Amino acid sequence: MITRLNDPILTAQGNWVPEDEHSSATSMTLRTALRTSSNRAAVQLLNSVGIPAAVGYAEKLNVGTPPSVPSLALGASDVTLISLTAAYGAFADGGIVRQPVLIRRVEDSDGVVLYKDEGKAQRAVSEATAFMMASMLADVVNSGTGYRARQVGFTLPAAGKTGTTNEYVDAWFVGFTPHLVTGVWLGFDQPKTIVSNGYGGELAVPIWAGFMKTATRGDKPDWFDRPANVAALNVCRVSGKLPNDGCDSVQVVSRDGFLETRSMIYTEFFKKGTQPSTVCPLHVAPSFLDRIAGVFGREPGTPVTAEVAGLPAPLGTSTSGTTTREAPVAERRPEAPAEASNVEEPKKKRGFWSKLFRGKNDDKDNRNDQKEVDRKAEERAKKKPAGKPPGGQK
Repeated sequence: MITRLNDPILTAQGNWVPEDEHSSATSMTLRTALRTSSNRAAVQLLNSVGIPAAVGYAEKLNVGTPPSVPSLALGASDVTLISLTAAYGAFADGGIVRQPVLIRRVEDSDGVVLYKDEGKAQRAVSEATAFMMASMLADVVNSGTGYRARQVGFTLPAAGKTGTTNEYVDAWFVGFTPHLVTGVWLGFDQPKTIVSNGYGGELAVPIWAGFMKTATRGDKPDWFDRPANVAALNVCRVSGKLPNDGCDSVQVVSRDGFLETRSMIYTEFFKKGTQPSTVCPLHVAPSFLDRIAGVFGREPGTPVTAEVAGLPAPLGTSTSGTTTREAPVAERRPEAPAEASNVEEPKKKRGFWSKLFRGKNDDKDNRNDQKEVDRKAEERAKKKPAGKPPGGQK
């Protein structure tokens, strides 16, 4: 969980907080930060891991040596599209980054290989890190700044990241499936604004999706296998901790202003040994008096906004809240992107006794009770004499 997003970063020019057009939340998970492309979260994460470590990973991923300044998290140095695309390929190849080559093989007319370049390869990140990055970046495509890939009809499981530079001078998107990584960049030879509000998600993503639909035609909708040292764990999306009894029924103010009861529980991936061990302190089980209050129309607890809760926007909805045509849902394996596959619909209001005496297994018990009622009713119906009017009337 990345917290204190509004804390200024000390620089040589004074305190600095980057602009952030996508979110005003004061804390969020890294998954949400990537999905919404939060500048403040990127800088705070850099501040947490340290600039030297970040520079070291940039070198391992073959994108050069960026300047050791806080703004390197936002792209303070130039990177070629081919280098950036190869770097993202590491997340699709179990952490192995490969040197791009222009000519892989040359053969003569008889099929004799005259020249062959396998390309250099080296490990940049662990297999566990690559898997978790792919999982988080998949949310960018499914319900984040890369949502237009789904809108234009690309349905295979995929992951990626958008990018836009100051004054809309550059727009890019690098995305991948388990079998292909592709990068798209738009800009001019001499830097100038491409178009007003020319975000990478609006300009580069549709081009990427159009190419990928053709390049992956016939591919199966598969996803990466989870490494043995990666654990899948249910957590609360607000606190990032293990779910408490109240995490499955949280009052949320939706993006259109309505009050809903939503589950904050979703499945997240952790490298074994790093998963949370404490329970969410924000959503404790309702007390007896809270349940009484709910019975008479007053729901307990303070509602949170969908933005603070980190709820993904519906498919076909931009991060700014502008609704567009509904996008097709991608086919996914069970281990595919965690966030988008665990968003629950708003819950229906409970009845009097359910609100008053709600327990941990009440939903299961209610289903069992209903089955028993149906079974007894069916038995009574079978025992009725033929032709006798219902209810014993004559």
